[in-house]
Amino acid sequence: MVLMLTIKDILHRPMFRSARVVNKNADLERHVRWVHVLEITEFETLLRGSEMILSTGVALDNQGTDYVRKLISNDVACLCIELGAHFPSVPKEMIDLADAHQFPLIVFTSIVRFVDITQEIHAEIINVEHLQLSKLDRLSSDFHQLTLQAHGNMRILKKLQTAIQKEIILLPTDGKAYFLPAIDKNEQIRIENAVMHEIGGEKVEGSWFDEKRQKSFLLKPIEAMGEHWGVLLTRNCEPLTIFASQALDRAIGALAQNLLRDFYTEEKKLLQEHSWVQDLIDQNIQTEKEARAKLRKGISNDIDYRICLIEVTEPFDKLADQRALQYQTLRRIRYAFQKQGLDSFITMNQNHSFIVLAVKKPSINQDKQRMLKALQFIEENPKPYRLRIAVSQAYAKLLEAHVAFHETEDVLKLGTIQSNFYEDIGIYQLLLKLDDRTVERYTRTYLYPLLNYDDQKKSTLLQTLRVYLQLNCSKQQVAQELQIARQTLYKRLNKIDKLLGQDITTDPHMRMTVEVAIAAYDLQKDRPFSHIDHTMDDIVQ
Repeated sequence: MVLMLTIKDILHRPMFRSARVVNKNADLERHVRWVHVLEITEFETLLRGSEMILSTGVALDNQGTDYVRKLISNDVACLCIELGAHFPSVPKEMIDLADAHQFPLIVFTSIVRFVDITQEIHAEIINVEHLQLSKLDRLSSDFHQLTLQAHGNMRILKKLQTAIQKEIILLPTDGKAYFLPAIDKNEQIRIENAVMHEIGGEKVEGSWFDEKRQKSFLLKPIEAMGEHWGVLLTRNCEPLTIFASQALDRAIGALAQNLLRDFYTEEKKLLQEHSWVQDLIDQNIQTEKEARAKLRKGISNDIDYRICLIEVTEPFDKLADQRALQYQTLRRIRYAFQKQGLDSFITMNQNHSFIVLAVKKPSINQDKQRMLKALQFIEENPKPYRLRIAVSQAYAKLLEAHVAFHETEDVLKLGTIQSNFYEDIGIYQLLLKLDDRTVERYTRTYLYPLLNYDDQKKSTLLQTLRVYLQLNCSKQQVAQELQIARQTLYKRLNKIDKLLGQDITTDPHMRMTVEVAIAAYDLQKDRPFSHIDHTMDDIVQ
């Protein structure tokens, strides 16, 4: 079935019986998408490319070469001239120019009716477009049916290749690559590595040139649910027809649907397989041997692992498409750890938070730096909700996972006070183990005068003291940080000394005590803290 009319097809029609091509190098395989009668010289805004131009030669008088040059620059399919009194023959310079660009110059040696030509060819073009749409609809239906069958990706690619007759390569971001026709395994690995190195696993649309095989490929990204799932490469030795381009788009839609379904199936399976992580945290696994049996084959017995707790700040059940969002987040988390060379075992708890048991491979160093890069990747990727992330210290025994998990919960209690890592929260490791009343009484014992003064005078003495201690009592740096004059700072520090009853910088023990009190205050400052309702006598009692 002819899917697009070419100049050669049209020349075989009865109305072109008197037509002949006057230049030897004419490309008669050019496609014709419309027929246009053109008798003017200023026509650039009237053309869209691939038109067959009909002319009586009126506009060509003394400027035929310029006329043809403009047609070529506007990607016209060909020029048909009715020879007559206005234009009895085609000048040699016009023929030479047309030959240089393989642009067909066609002449009618007898009178023809342009209206009959346009009517017949337009009817045929419309009919061809209708046939194309019908075939595309059938192709789309076939693609959809193939997504429901086993080995759907390969079946879709074979169907597409039959339709467009081009070499095709599918490179998913996760999973098996496909090459049609099949090529040597080493060549497959080379091509996959070369393409992924060039595009960096990102959404890329354009072209890629295989220097070794001297072949050019069109690159089309595969996307679904706002995520990048892979890339489809199509041999690009010549421009795609409209039909081929639309068939390619429909195939990509089917592949995206299939890859998405495969991913959901695989992630659901992994979540079930990794549910033992929750059992480990709940201390339902009794022996280290039993716990280690849950790890993948190939993971060394000599391991270091961390527990990572990733909490969704807004519950999934308040968001649209809960399942899709969960699995998108899972994919991002798994990819982030994999990219940093960390084996991850992921499960979800009842609060829809993700629990990751991340195991460092023996061959890699700097597990904390790698973990930090993974967390940055997870946090930086766009999503319709925010995540809070906490990481435990490194442990060697899996039966200590419940301890590691409680460390992540402690980190989350701090909010934005400290880093994501438990080993970085310092004195808060101890303060979090104390009950709230003990922490509050300790804070009041050493900071009450400042808190009371700030509350009554609407001043910022506590903040001044905090910055003063953080900057190691450097008055110059503190003044710059607070953007105040040195004399103002001196007055504040004198007032602080009077309220606390001594110069804390001269007594190391007192300085450490006050610094801990400030940390304790920061820990509880988001909770109701009614220090102004108490007197010092209340605190002493």
